[in-house]
Amino acid sequence: MISIKRILKIIGKALKNALFILCVRHAPKQIKKDSIIIIKTDSIGDYLLFRNFIPEIRLAYPKYSITLLGNIAWKTLSKSLDSNYIDEFIWIDKGRFPKKYLHTIIKLHKIQYSCYDILINPLHSRDETSELIAKYIFANSKYTSQGDCINLQSDAKQKADLIYTKLFPSSKSILFEFYRNQEFFENFLNKKLSIKLCIESKIKTQNHHIKKTIEQGEYATLFIGANAIYRKWSMDHFAKVACYLARHNMNIIICGGKEDLENSNLLVSIISKSIKDMPLGNDSKQPNKTNLNITNLVGQTTLNELAQIVQNASMLISNETGCAHLGAIIGIPTFVISNGNHLGRFTPYPKALQKIYYAIYPKSIMQAINNEKAYMDLCQSFAFRSNLAINEINADCVISTIESFLCNLKTSKQAILN
Repeated sequence: MISIKRILKIIGKALKNALFILCVRHAPKQIKKDSIIIIKTDSIGDYLLFRNFIPEIRLAYPKYSITLLGNIAWKTLSKSLDSNYIDEFIWIDKGRFPKKYLHTIIKLHKIQYSCYDILINPLHSRDETSELIAKYIFANSKYTSQGDCINLQSDAKQKADLIYTKLFPSSKSILFEFYRNQEFFENFLNKKLSIKLCIESKIKTQNHHIKKTIEQGEYATLFIGANAIYRKWSMDHFAKVACYLARHNMNIIICGGKEDLENSNLLVSIISKSIKDMPLGNDSKQPNKTNLNITNLVGQTTLNELAQIVQNASMLISNETGCAHLGAIIGIPTFVISNGNHLGRFTPYPKALQKIYYAIYPKSIMQAINNEKAYMDLCQSFAFRSNLAINEINADCVISTIESFLCNLKTSKQAILN
C-alpha cells in the first residue's frame, strides 16, 4: 500500500512539473539568424579540454553569432581566453540550477528569449542540467554525441536523445577527454582536426598581492582541494612533500577553495613546525629558514589569479582536479595525486599532449600501468568512480617522482652547457 507521504510527494512533483510547463516560454521572443549556441555546463577541467576547439567553430561559421552557455565556475577564465571567438556568454550556477526550482524557471525563461539556428552539446557524459537546457532552448537543429550513461540512467538518456536532430557516433573505448572532444568536433565539422591543447596567452590579473607573492622567488604551488573527499590527499602527506621542497629552498604557495581553509591552516602549521625542527648546517639540502616563504592563499583567489600563480610556479603538486589540468595545459611540471577516478579519461595525460605531467596512483594502478590489458581493465572499472583510497599513496612515492624529475632536469641543463 502506498503511504500518504509517498502520495503527497507524487502530487507535489506533478504540481511542480505543471508549474514548470506553465512558466517556461512556448515560443521565442526573437529569431537569431545565423546563430549558434554551445552548451558546456561541466567542470573546469572539462572546459579546459574543450576550449581549443572553439576557434574551429568560428572558422567554420565566420559570420555566425556564437553564444557559449557555460558553468559560472570558469566564467572569469573563459571571458579572458575566449572572448575573441564568443559573441555572448550565458552562465549557469550548478549549485542552484536545476536544484532551486524558482531560480531554474527564471533562468530558463531568459535562455528561451531567442531561437538559434544551431545548438551544439559536445558533452559525452550528458547530465540532468545539460539535457534540461537542451530541451527548452529553441533551436532549428540540435547536435550532440551518442555519449554514455555515466550521469543519466539508460531510460532517461533514451528520452534525452529524442531532444536532438542528430547524435554523432562515439567510440565505446575509453578516450582521453581532449581526444573525445576532437572525435565530436570532427564529426560535427565533417573534417579531420589537428588541434594543439594549450592556453595561448599569459594570464594576468590586477591583484597586487598575487603579483608581489609570485615575485618573491622560486616557488612550488600545492593545490589541496578537490570536489570530493575521496579525491583529497591528506595534509600530512602534503606537508612531507612541502618539507622536501623546502630543503631545495623552494617557497611554497598553498591554494584551494574556501572549503579547504581549515585544512590549509593545519598544513601551514605542520610545515612550519617541521622546518623549524630541521637542523641547521652547511648541508645544501638544509633550507635557508630566514628566506623561506609559506603563503596560504586558500579561498582567496579567483580562477584567473590561480592560473597566474600556477603559470609562474616551478612546479605544481595537486589532487586530480581542475587545477591539475591548468598546470598540465599551461605546461609547467605537474605532479598529480589521484586514486584513479576516471582513469584514462582525465588522467594521465597522454605523452603526445604533455610530457611533464606525472601522475601518482595507488600501488595497484602503478603496477598495471605498463601492462596494456590490465591497465585498460582498470580504466573500464574506474570509468565512473575509483574505490581505491587516495591515502594509500604515501608521500615518499610523490617525493621520489619529483626527485627523479629534478635530477633529469639538472642533467639536461648540464648537457646543454657542455
